[in-house]
Amino acid sequence: MNSSAAPVTPAAVSAPATVPAPAPTTTEIITGLLVDKFQVSPAAIRADAPMAHVLADSLMVVEMAITLKDELGISATEDELRELTFAEFAARVDQRRAG
Repeated sequence: MNSSAAPVTPAAVSAPATVPAPAPTTTEIITGLLVDKFQVSPAAIRADAPMAHVLADSLMVVEMAITLKDELGISATEDELRELTFAEFAARVDQRRAG
């Protein structure tokens, strides 16, 4: 037996690459704002729900427009928030985010 043989070391094991979580969709962002900031019940947020029903009063409409500007850097009119369904509104915001 040859005592001068170099010791065998295990091959270096690299840590698995961390995969970043996918960015939230516009629908998820708006839903989160409605639930977290405006205390809207998640059950009330449906694709066919008019935003005027989701946002209970005119103050909430104004606050949502301001929040979207602050959080996402996009403008939404009070008319959009009053006249569109949740799905229509989310699609419009998504278009503006895409630029």
